[in-house]
Amino acid sequence: GAGDALPVFPLVSNILSALPKDGPPVLPAGGITTGAQVAAFLALGASGVVMGTRFLLTPDSSLSASQRQALLNADATQTVRSTAFDQARNTLGWPQGVDGRALRNKITQDVEQGVDMRTIQERVAEGTKQGAPEYSIIFAGTGVGEIHEVKDVKVRTTYPSYST
Repeated sequence: GAGDALPVFPLVSNILSALPKDGPPVLPAGGITTGAQVAAFLALGASGVVMGTRFLLTPDSSLSASQRQALLNADATQTVRSTAFDQARNTLGWPQGVDGRALRNKITQDVEQGVDMRTIQERVAEGTKQGAPEYSIIFAGTGVGEIHEVKDVKVRTTYPSYST
């Protein structure tokens, strides 16, 4: 299960050591929020990284101001992996074992207390419309506690030059 999984850094290290030098690109994901972490994975030999929560805390994300503030106030202990989020927004059909990590809030509390799923779905629909964090699904990775400000997205893409 998920509790048996290695943390991302040693996992990526093991994967990279098992692959040939010209193997497929390796893109670690999970809990990566800082430039130092990105640099560490690149130094390890990863081709790049995948970041999620960091990009939720930008002016460009679709989160409301109160949802962004909930993320800024959170730390990793306030996140939970659960299928409750997909149940609450009726996005079911994922393979067994696939869930999402989000901030623990009244959604997870209602699920744990056995509130009828239709009632939860109605509360989430209304909470999402109002941007209310307590009934919004606010996805957040374990690195959420390392993000302390909303920053603009700056994307720089470089392409390798190929000689013929």
